[in-house]
Amino acid sequence: MPQSTDVSQIDLFIGHNVTTSDLLTVLHVSDFHFHTRRRKEQEIVIEALLEDVRSLCIGHRKPDLIVFSGDLTQAPPTDTHAEAYDILLEPLQKAANISSERMFIVAGNHDVDRVAVSRHQAQHQNWRETSNSMEMMNQAYLEDAFSDAYFDKFANYLDLEDYMSKGTKVYGNIFCSVYYIDALNTDLVIFNSSMLSTGGLPGTGRDEGLLMIPEYAIRDAIAKLTPGSFRIFTTHHPLNAFTETGASYLSKEIQKHANLHLFGHMHDPSGAQIIGFNGSVVSNQAGAVFTQRREYYIGYSLICIDKTKGFVQTLVRSYFPERGIFNDGVDRIDEGRFYNSPEARQYWRSLANPVDEAKFKAQLAGQVRDDLVKEWDDLGLLDNGGRQHFVAPRLNKIDIDSNRDNKIKLDAPLPFQSLSTGQANIILYSPQEYGRTTILREVQYEYLAGAAELAQPRLPIMIRFEEIAQNLHHMTRVVRSRSLIDTKAFDTDVLLKLGMMCLLVDDVEFADKKRMAILRAFISQYPQCRYIFTSLKNSAAPYGAHVVTETPVRFEFVELCELKRKEMRELVKMKVPDAGDVEIILDRLHSEISEINLPFTAANGTILITIYEQNSNFQPINRSVVIEQFIDATLRKSSIEQVRRETFDYSNKTSLLAHLAGWMATNNCYTPTYESLRSEMRSYVDNLGLEVPLDDLLAEFFAARIMRKLPENCVSFRYRAVLEYFIATQMIKSTVFKNWVLQEDRYLTYINELHYYAGLVRNDADLMNVVAMRFEGIIAEMEKESSINPDQIATIELPRTAGSDALDHMSAHLLGQPLSKEERDEALEGEIPRDVEERQNVFRPRIEHTGHKLLVGLFLFSGLVKNMEQINKNEKQRLLKLAWRGWSLLLSSSLAIVSELAKQRQMRINGVLYEIFAPKAMSDEDLGRKIALNMPTAITKFIATSLGTEKLQRQLTEPDLEEADEPLVYEFFRSSLIADLRLPATPNAIRNAFKKLHGSSFLSEALVWKIANMRRMDEINQSHFEAVQSDVAGMIARLGGGKPSELAKDKTRQIEKFRKEGLLLKMQRQKEDK
Repeated sequence: MPQSTDVSQIDLFIGHNVTTSDLLTVLHVSDFHFHTRRRKEQEIVIEALLEDVRSLCIGHRKPDLIVFSGDLTQAPPTDTHAEAYDILLEPLQKAANISSERMFIVAGNHDVDRVAVSRHQAQHQNWRETSNSMEMMNQAYLEDAFSDAYFDKFANYLDLEDYMSKGTKVYGNIFCSVYYIDALNTDLVIFNSSMLSTGGLPGTGRDEGLLMIPEYAIRDAIAKLTPGSFRIFTTHHPLNAFTETGASYLSKEIQKHANLHLFGHMHDPSGAQIIGFNGSVVSNQAGAVFTQRREYYIGYSLICIDKTKGFVQTLVRSYFPERGIFNDGVDRIDEGRFYNSPEARQYWRSLANPVDEAKFKAQLAGQVRDDLVKEWDDLGLLDNGGRQHFVAPRLNKIDIDSNRDNKIKLDAPLPFQSLSTGQANIILYSPQEYGRTTILREVQYEYLAGAAELAQPRLPIMIRFEEIAQNLHHMTRVVRSRSLIDTKAFDTDVLLKLGMMCLLVDDVEFADKKRMAILRAFISQYPQCRYIFTSLKNSAAPYGAHVVTETPVRFEFVELCELKRKEMRELVKMKVPDAGDVEIILDRLHSEISEINLPFTAANGTILITIYEQNSNFQPINRSVVIEQFIDATLRKSSIEQVRRETFDYSNKTSLLAHLAGWMATNNCYTPTYESLRSEMRSYVDNLGLEVPLDDLLAEFFAARIMRKLPENCVSFRYRAVLEYFIATQMIKSTVFKNWVLQEDRYLTYINELHYYAGLVRNDADLMNVVAMRFEGIIAEMEKESSINPDQIATIELPRTAGSDALDHMSAHLLGQPLSKEERDEALEGEIPRDVEERQNVFRPRIEHTGHKLLVGLFLFSGLVKNMEQINKNEKQRLLKLAWRGWSLLLSSSLAIVSELAKQRQMRINGVLYEIFAPKAMSDEDLGRKIALNMPTAITKFIATSLGTEKLQRQLTEPDLEEADEPLVYEFFRSSLIADLRLPATPNAIRNAFKKLHGSSFLSEALVWKIANMRRMDEINQSHFEAVQSDVAGMIARLGGGKPSELAKDKTRQIEKFRKEGLLLKMQRQKEDK
């Protein structure tokens, strides 16, 4: 590795390096005065504020805390705190990459509800008349005289305060709240200086000179401070707004106990180093972040503190309306910076550029990138794939767009390059085997290749979540060991402390409490760094709720999606040299992957393209056959060498691979050493009495990409799907091994293997009966534990408020044109090989309680029903009904938590905290309705993935005498699956379903919503939709309510809209075809 000794390090004027625990950065914002009528004006300033924070707050200037020191709203309850949070505070958290647990708010005089004050006006008058008497104020405090007025006048404020920063609060009384942030060893004391304020209620006079905080309240709070902590005290008002007695006492306590005093109110920034008899403190008065008077100052402050040395730098940021930007506050102070001493000025100027950025960038783009590529090449990651075959996938950022009519903005496309050029911390999630590791490696490469162009260059280091073990010290060692940079030129610890590193953590499992605790501690230690995690979707975002990371930094959620036709075309071009064959192969990929219900991913595309190269007439039946043909192609079954009987032929090779897969499974070791694998191969061939050159055979497996080498002389199957297929094959070859897999405490962890097995044999009625009996037992156990009755689903009545727009949304989806051709190329979800070009981890679901059993058992059982096509038709009908029962139970249990989830917005389930992304201002009723209405459609997508096959067409469409006694939700599932499969019976199925569901408004509306979403995604044939549009129109009219005569008119209007829209759609498609 080339050395570079002339690159500068942190070498401060006092000769000591800065440690992470020394530095603290506080973003101080104040006086927003959210006003509903001035929202548009405020949004202009907010946009400039967020842009300034994003560009300013990098490196050591990334905030550890955000303090908003009062007057968030102008006049509650008209101007609500919830809306102010949505429009300002939450976007500010995002811009600063900080979590809500690290944002704190202070009550100001404009946060007071004047109507509430009027109800307690006499008390306020009495308090203000005696507010200069500490004795009388203390007595009132002891008598709890302030509580009624406090909870009344600050009701809106307190609701928001409770929503934020709950985890760090250690004490609170009417006047004071104490928060302790352990990772920063910092106490934050918030004083409610507005308790005696009347909020400008007419006839009550001004607050100045009449405010007071009782001594006893202050003493109670100070007693809760952590010894040796750094202390930040905050008020809304400056001390000169207090009574003489109140100001004198609070001033002494601030000087004695605080390191930093933050306040607002005056709309004019100022800073000072105050030294008095009782101690010293740095004070900072923030300007107003918005004011209605154009001639008044608008600004905020960013305060950087070295807690050990006591050096403070305040960056004053002023808004310049003529340019529409925030910039250095040179209109208030030289250079827009305040230092609390000349030494502090020298210190912070020395710290401004501790690393030679140009040389850092050069080393990243040169030596580090070259070493990374060499490392990949040594591991075989660039063999016939790797980077040269990388196609950027679709990324959807889950975002809340609070500034546009309080709507949630889902699936916002995110450019792939933003993963390496952006500043946000990201959790990238997807179903199993969508290539997340590949994505992280590409991000790592792009960080290095594009280092010269990055505004914030960082050293990317990638680790696996499973490598996090023992403690924080061990994790730090792991991170250091992965650094490829010249440590004599750039010390890894220094880069960590300055935030000049991006840590990429693969396969994060948020339910792993021990590892997550270590990871959180690392992030708390190095919050200035950037973090990108990958995770399974069911760990990061089940049921639409997103895990709360409970870290001091904010994370954005990005979903890794299937490829669209455009991206798959690029993959085909990379693998198929003849340009004339690209479109032909692309069409076949699209058609055949869709027919076998697999997602349109690079994994499946690569497998099928490989198969096409060997067999142009291949027609897949199920996923087992896809993998079988892939293995057939890669092992060259048809090669001339196979006809020589003395050669270890294809049949022998697949039998050996099946044996090795079973051996790995029984030993629970899927990455054995080369020697142990070779030893097991020797035992196998010796038992057969064959002589085989094992090293040559292993070399063939590596070349065929069946197996691959790993670090530390280990080996594994290259694709997990291939390993699972061979485990399934070994189940066919060995009854002993099959029975081992089917043991009751194990079989639920072998979902994919059992699905492959069913796809290969297709007629194992005995196995099907065993799994069915066990599944019935799981259902009975779940029903007994939860007292959930799926029959009650049909009786659900969703609230419909005057402002409810659900039917309008459905009509819009039904009337609007389906997505364009480029947007219609998404395939159905399904289980696919994960990380096709990268590492393959074996996935064994953890079965911890009955709920886990139900979910895992449901997917296992449904997949077996789907693949066991050669069992008796009557038995298939029985099994299908059992599947409906299981899916009904899942839907019922999901609906059971809707009310609580909508109310709390957060729920801890199985030890993991999940959060619903919805505007704070959205009512619980509206949110609950939206969740409940979407759940049945979400469940039907799972059903289509796990159970959907045209081979069940007769069981789905032919009448059954027992159907009349079935729960209505079965009919909903059945008709939805018929529609998802686009069977010819779709129109009749939908019409019959509407008739049967007529007595259930919930299931009727859910079916309309299902059709509307299918229409929007162009997942229902146009002829099928035209055939049912009269029935859909009638149902929408009926759900809307009204008199019979009005219903008929509404139905006629809907049908006419559908007719016109159909004509427009035909014209549009004719235009596209041309």
